[in-house]
Amino acid sequence: MIYKNNKQEGEGSMFMEERQKDIVRRVNEEGRIMVSEIQSLYQVSVDCARRDLRVLESRGLLDTTDFEKVDMDGLLQDIKRLL
Repeated sequence: MIYKNNKQEGEGSMFMEERQKDIVRRVNEEGRIMVSEIQSLYQVSVDCARRDLRVLESRGLLDTTDFEKVDMDGLLQDIKRLL
């Protein structure tokens, strides 16, 4: 049996595996992705976005350097938004 959350389609209902595959695709196409982009694109929390990145990094799908850069870019973007 497959369970999905109660959100409407398009509101964070993408399965984790699908989301992670799409994150890898975007990084391969664009060279990077920010935590804030992951939040916006997939309607997930900061913790969820970072967890996805950690999982992808542990599987060797993202470079550790890229992972650190992603977190820093997301942090800088969040800081700029607050100012």
